Amino acid sequence: MPKASQFVRGRGTYMLAGLGALLAIALAACEAPEEGDTSVRPVVVEPVVAVDQVGIKLYPGTVTARDDSLLSFRVAGEVTRMPVDAGDRVKPGDLLAELDPQDARLALRAAEAAVSAAEADARLAEAEMNRYRDLLERGFISASGFELRENQYALAKARGDQAKAEAAVNRNQSRYTRLLAPQNGLVTSTSVEVGEVVSPGQPVLRFVPDEGREVEIQVPEGRLSEFSVGTEASIGLWAHQDRRYLGKVREITPQADPATRTHRVRLQFVDADERVRLGMSANVIIDRANEQTEFLVRHSAVGEHEGQPVVWRVHDDGTVEPQAVEVVRYQEAGAVVRGALKAGEQVVSAGVHRLIAGQAVAVNERPYADRNAAEREAEADAGAKVEAGAAP
Repeated sequence: MPKASQFVRGRGTYMLAGLGALLAIALAACEAPEEGDTSVRPVVVEPVVAVDQVGIKLYPGTVTARDDSLLSFRVAGEVTRMPVDAGDRVKPGDLLAELDPQDARLALRAAEAAVSAAEADARLAEAEMNRYRDLLERGFISASGFELRENQYALAKARGDQAKAEAAVNRNQSRYTRLLAPQNGLVTSTSVEVGEVVSPGQPVLRFVPDEGREVEIQVPEGRLSEFSVGTEASIGLWAHQDRRYLGKVREITPQADPATRTHRVRLQFVDADERVRLGMSANVIIDRANEQTEFLVRHSAVGEHEGQPVVWRVHDDGTVEPQAVEVVRYQEAGAVVRGALKAGEQVVSAGVHRLIAGQAVAVNERPYADRNAAEREAEADAGAKVEAGAAP
């Protein structure tokens, strides 16, 4: 009769063997399917939906200026003239505003008089130095006496140079009392009145040069892929609908507006004329007639095969094959893709990561929207099991 210890030892051996077998089965279940795997896998499928695309896409915007400058005086003073108003066009050198020049003129006259006095002192000191040099050569004075006159001349000459520099500064100050147009452009607003005392740097008027007209538009996040720096587009003006202008994208803000979730895009006019004015309403026109059709699929329908994004097309015989696609954008309703698809054909929407080309599948093709809550929950559980490699 076997002993109890032998029975326990034998029973433990059988249990270990059984656990080993179960472990082997589990590991085999976790392995990726082989190329020749003919097992039928349950999947959820849904039809491909063509995204409604309009051949011409319009983005409303406003004509703006690339450069917008606030002009000001470099010196303080009382405004005595403002010959321009908002909306006036100006040419280079046109007077825009002027300060009372009396103080600047008096300061300039004083500086010029100081220059004359310094030059006279320098001439006198030079003459004295030359006279003492002659006396030194004849032996009538010592060397120290000559050096004193030489230093006095150098000091007078330096004072003359200082007076000239101060006169130049005052000459500029006098010229700064006149505010001139830097180039052809438009005065869009004024901020001071005649009689007002202004300080240096205080804005006097807003000036926009003629060069650099642009259109600013707001682009939703989902459509930002249509634009890149350098992209050309047509620009139409509401006020002049008989003409289309050529525009080119110059700037795209990288961060979306937190309130509207749109990005600011600025397009510069390539062929603007005098009819293009600031503040005009405009449309940026994107012609999408030649673009590929876009399709909407569920997020979970996009997988990866041989390093590129794919969806799995379901054939009439119940087998699947990968179809390469380009993911255009992701949105709340699903992924928008481009590729050799047709509206209405079935693609796998759950279980794509366990499929191989040519594999047979068990299809559940009821529209997702038609299923009740219990069915959707059961389907989600089934999809999770499919992703894990087990039958639902």
